[in-house]
This record gives sequence, C-alpha cells and structure tokens, in this order.
Amino acid sequence: DLFDMRNPPLTDILRTMQILSKLSDHDIPFLGIVGNHESKQDHQWLDLYEQIGIAKRLSLKPYYLDDIAIYGIDYVPKTKVDEQSLNIEEPVQGTKYTFLTMHQLAAHVPQGTFNCDLMLKEFPFKIDLFLLGDYHKYTSTRIGDTIVTYSGSTERHSSVEHEERTYNFIDTDNGRIDITRIRIPTRNFVYISITLNDHIERPDQYIFDKVRERINEIEGSVVILSIDGNSNSTLSHSEIDEFLLSKGAVVSRVNDKRVMNEYMEQDINQTLVFLEPDEAVQQKLNKLHLTEGGQKVDYIVRNLEIPKSKVDDEVSTRIAEQLEKIGTKPKKKPRVSSQTLNSFL
Repeated sequence: DLFDMRNPPLTDILRTMQILSKLSDHDIPFLGIVGNHESKQDHQWLDLYEQIGIAKRLSLKPYYLDDIAIYGIDYVPKTKVDEQSLNIEEPVQGTKYTFLTMHQLAAHVPQGTFNCDLMLKEFPFKIDLFLLGDYHKYTSTRIGDTIVTYSGSTERHSSVEHEERTYNFIDTDNGRIDITRIRIPTRNFVYISITLNDHIERPDQYIFDKVRERINEIEGSVVILSIDGNSNSTLSHSEIDEFLLSKGAVVSRVNDKRVMNEYMEQDINQTLVFLEPDEAVQQKLNKLHLTEGGQKVDYIVRNLEIPKSKVDDEVSTRIAEQLEKIGTKPKKKPRVSSQTLNSFL
C-alpha cells in the first residue's frame, strides 16, 4: 500500500511527492501497484504521481528496466478474483527476466486464499520472480522455477509484529536472481510480560518493580506491557502508562489479557465467525431481499469501475430500463439524485 487509507491527509500526499521527486531527480524509477488500503473508485494516487512524472503504475503491459520486463496487477478483492481476465502483452525478444508484482494474500501465508500457482499458469510465458505485498512478514518460496516472495511491511502495524522490518534488494548482475534482505532501522520495541497471582498483595507495585528491572531498555523505546494471570485485582492502566512514559518510553501500551481471559471462560453459546468484508456485505444484502432493480442499484453504487460522477446517470438509466422491462415506460428518463440514493440505501 502506498497509503494506509483511501483519502490520506494532504501532508502525507505532499511528503510522498517530495520523497518520490528525490528519486526522480536521480533517474531512479519508482514502480508501483494499487493496494487494498488506498484503492479508490476511479483515479488512483499512483495515477497522480505518474502524471507529474515521478512514478510509474505497473500493468499487464511490461515496463522495461534494461533486460527485465516488469508486470503489475492491482489488488483484486477476493470475490472478484475469479472474474479477473488477463490481457497480457508478451515481453520483447531478448528479455532476460520477467517479474510480476501483486498485492494479495497468497494461500501459503496465514489467512491467505489467493492461488499463486493458478495465477502463474495464466501467463503465456514464464515468470522468474513473483513479488507480493499485503502480508507483513518476510517469506520466500518457490513454485516450479518461479521465486515467490513477500518483503514484509516497512513499519510495524501491530504490537504482535515482533520481527525486524526489512526490504528486498534484488540483483541480477551475476546472471541469476539474488535477493538480499536489508534491515530497516526502527524505534526499539520492548516487550514486558507480567503474570499476577493470588500471593501478590500489591499488583500495581509489583508491576512497577518488574518495569524497573528493564529500566535501561525503556528510554527511547516503544514499550508493550502485557498483563496476565489473576483477575481479582483492579489496575489503573493510565497510571501504568504514566509510569512508563515517566521512565522515558516514547510510546506505551498496556494489554490487560486478564479481561479477555475472563470473558473467554464464560459460558458463551454464540459462535464467532470472521468473514471477508465482501462476503459479509453479500450475506447482509441477501437478507434484505432486494428486488432486481435494487440489486442493480447496489451493483452500480459499489462497483469501483464506475466513477462517482457517473453513478447518478448510470442508476437513472438502469431504473428506466427496469421500468420499461416491467411494462411501465416512463415519459422521460428518471433522475435520481445522490441525496435520494443515499437515503434509499
């Protein structure tokens, strides 16, 4: 993801522009694809940076870097993967290597479902290196003769991401593809785990004492304090935060696992089911029992390929077609405003 949201703050947009301009000034191309976090309905942020000459949005038409042909496919939602059609332009004669970049969770990583093997078979030529994003840890494997790798995220996005941050340096000068992991210097993270029991008379003081044992590591660090064990005592998380910050922590986070453990021990008859967002939306829509016309409106509103500026006209056209289909031909094409549409949905 170039950004972590569809509408990043202006300061982030300008700062990214400044960074990419430095690369452009040194004739270093910046190549990218659209990730799931930044994906918009119409034009993408990469399009903006490409138009001002500081980035290149990859596609199924190869971008050439010397004798390397590089392809890119933007993030595809899980429900749309089967509908993906590939109109691939083959590399020119003399191309030594072909690289493919995608932003998907592959089946060989946790919670991944994307079939890399099937995708590689869709290509009419061999892919030498398959570069993937979306998974935050480094992984590398092979599918046939193709190297498949995630470089991992450049920043930690969760307190459970303990691994060091890295990026991949790819070298083809020796007649082969060599991948080297380069470590990214980040703020130091300190993880402190404390287990409380019935014999501890003053849990708060016990926690402070345990923190003091690691005092030399805390200054200038991000401190993640996890509490487990006896749930009878009540602790002030704000006081623990203040104590950690007073000892030099730049950021502190208190994870009191006792609350979750107590909750999980209760007799719960309901089953928790985690769904893909698109699947969850579809299940909700099924319960609404929308008419054929309503289903068409829903499709238009949520179709990323239809620009927002054209939604009103598209809905009006489909409603007119639906009325004509059921034998109620309107005297003129109906107009549906965005305000009316929003209230309807």
